[in-house]
Amino acid sequence: MDVIREHLMYKNVPLKIEMNILRTVEQYEVIRLLLATRTKDVVVKVDDSINKYILNLLQKTGVTLSSE
Repeated sequence: MDVIREHLMYKNVPLKIEMNILRTVEQYEVIRLLLATRTKDVVVKVDDSINKYILNLLQKTGVTLSSE
């Protein structure tokens, strides 16, 4: 989670976030960071195990969602 935070806040590099390896609290923190920082060049990998509410919030942030 610290690496994700560092890349979103301080670095301008492409980033791929795998939501299924994060705990629920960390998933909400990623959403807060995306809303506060940037969504360009960020791909979020989601699968069927992701909470539908979190998926809905991710779609509203405007990030690119991937199932691969």
